[in-house]
Amino acid sequence: MNGPIKEVFAYAEIFEKQLSNGETTIHPTGEDTSVTVFRFDNGGLGHWMCSTAAHGESTGGVWIYGSKGCFRPGSHATLENGQTMPMAEIIERYAPDVAENPFTHSYVELWDAIADRKPPISSAERGLEALGVVFAALESATIGQPVAVQEIIFGHKHAYEDTVLQEMETFKR
Repeated sequence: MNGPIKEVFAYAEIFEKQLSNGETTIHPTGEDTSVTVFRFDNGGLGHWMCSTAAHGESTGGVWIYGSKGCFRPGSHATLENGQTMPMAEIIERYAPDVAENPFTHSYVELWDAIADRKPPISSAERGLEALGVVFAALESATIGQPVAVQEIIFGHKHAYEDTVLQEMETFKR
């Protein structure tokens, strides 16, 4: 929605040092919580928190803040004057031709690619960029500095990846 992410800064921790279901106990070696700040190419900022160590209420959800209010995809928008607009009203007013079934868009995209030879929205390049953002966050948390997504994609920074490869080597023995 905001375009490509240029740079990432993150912290990651293991808060649950031991997990047990009553029968099996494990000691996690991978992060269970991360807090990430994004700097988009267009200058915008964003943040992302992901945690499997959170207890009680769910931490899930997307909030998109702009100069005119806040948008909760699938739920509502709250405008700068305090007015709340439910999702159904947003669709009716601004996008009445939008299909309700979320998979419809995938089929339309496939049809457009076949019939009109339009490139699909999803691609290997977009997938690489998405993985680059995630690995940039993990890299940043490892080295304690901001990391450009392109530094990950081109292999210039790889301290986190090196730890993963070292761990994988231990299983070969």
